[in-house]
Amino acid sequence: MSNVPAPAEARPVPRRSSPAAQAKRAAILKAAEQAFLEEGYQLASMDRIAERADTTKRTVYDHFGSKDALFFAVIAAACRSIVAALPGPAALKPDPREGLAQLARAIATVVTSVDCIRLQRLVISEAERHPQFAAMLYDTALLGAEMALIGYLEHCVATKRLKPHDCQVSSRLLIDVMIHGASLRKLLAVSGREAERLADMGNVDQVIDFVVSAFRMP
Repeated sequence: MSNVPAPAEARPVPRRSSPAAQAKRAAILKAAEQAFLEEGYQLASMDRIAERADTTKRTVYDHFGSKDALFFAVIAAACRSIVAALPGPAALKPDPREGLAQLARAIATVVTSVDCIRLQRLVISEAERHPQFAAMLYDTALLGAEMALIGYLEHCVATKRLKPHDCQVSSRLLIDVMIHGASLRKLLAVSGREAERLADMGNVDQVIDFVVSAFRMP
């Protein structure tokens, strides 16, 4: 999870966790996510978000305190969803090559999904004015994907399918090759290139082969 604290003006206002309050908070978050993704952070208004959530602007402020806090909460919720979508070690194939390939596909699917790409574009557009939002996305979602890889590699070491090694280094190699090509092209809206997509998959397979060959138990 992220170690980036929300700035004072972007910390959600504590609320009692009654079912009604939780439902209202969820509705506001959903409405805010739609508004921010469609209109951008600067143009999305709290009035419009309240209208989408079928509530009042006062209620939105009661729950979140500020527009910054609401945006921060939207990013945090999206990051949690990204990490939650990744399978844990027990759900992956026990063979390291198969399991890593399975996890790599899951990470690529989540990180390059339409909603995730739109969120990344939005956060990047605000990174200079609001670096804490970019830090939240990086530390929670991208490092969350890295931690999923580390967890699986450590599981393979513990079950004696791989030799002990620096699992963080291996996971970063995989993350770099997994995310760089496909994600960058989608961010730039130049993703419809089949030859490059196939090359990305081949690159991931090569790095997986390298890691498994280097550390497989005899």
